[in-house]
Amino acid sequence: MLAFVDSDRFSHFTPDELKLVRDIYLEISNEAWFNQERKSECASYVIHMYQRGMVDPIKLKRLCMIAARDKYSVPQNV
Repeated sequence: MLAFVDSDRFSHFTPDELKLVRDIYLEISNEAWFNQERKSECASYVIHMYQRGMVDPIKLKRLCMIAARDKYSVPQNV
């Protein structure tokens, strides 16, 4: 289980928290549909959602994956 360090959760991550956020970001950014030019925006989004309290790993991954497909997909030619 992930634990926060006091109220510093908004500026400090434990190693487990950092690994969780990193792993989700890497999984998203390795998807074929992911726009590699939007990596930093995606990383910021994952961190932001975690900091807002989305700390359940499964829910965080689902939410971020859905948002990333919507916000950070490679544009499709119509």
